[in-house]
Amino acid sequence: MKGVVCRALLCLLVTFTLLTLHGCTSASSSSSGGVRRPRNTIDDQIVEALENFRSHMTEGWVELGIPPLDPLHLPHVVFNISNEDTHVYGSLSNVTLNLLSTFTIDLVHTNLLLLKVDLALGLPLLDISGDYDILGQTGVIPVYGEGPFWLDAYNLGFTSVIDLGVTEEGYFGVSTLDLDMTCNKTDVSGWLYIILVDYFIWYRIES
Repeated sequence: MKGVVCRALLCLLVTFTLLTLHGCTSASSSSSGGVRRPRNTIDDQIVEALENFRSHMTEGWVELGIPPLDPLHLPHVVFNISNEDTHVYGSLSNVTLNLLSTFTIDLVHTNLLLLKVDLALGLPLLDISGDYDILGQTGVIPVYGEGPFWLDAYNLGFTSVIDLGVTEEGYFGVSTLDLDMTCNKTDVSGWLYIILVDYFIWYRIES
């Protein structure tokens, strides 16, 4: 599940960066959520682009054919987790992510000499629901189940380091993007006995 959320937020961060590189400077009345005071014009433009993007997430961009991103719908996600003696595979379907538009902008800092952008975003609560079908084992313990699931993740933090440069296609843009996610607490419910989520994080599921 953590991988699904990371991929969704990675798509959003890439969009944020592209908006900034194309000079998105539309005004927005949304607060920045405690962002550190920008130190140059590029920082200002990135914050402004993020705020503008956030204010439109629930509506989408009809003129561009982009649907609302809050809630964000992921029709089908296939995963395969393999780590030492743990092997779990399966799929998620009809996944819905709610409250993405409530993210806060905690840090924006650009280094014009190194062509690097540091971003930190926060999300007080992320509500996820959908259907799952998994099968596997960790050691000698079987992991299996199918049916609906619900997940609430609290105080998510997303940090990203974006390197700008010439892409493989020969254009100036995002050359590399590193994304990391932290989460202080999660509540999970569903119809299975044990589910392993990303390495050694365990959740007990009660039907």
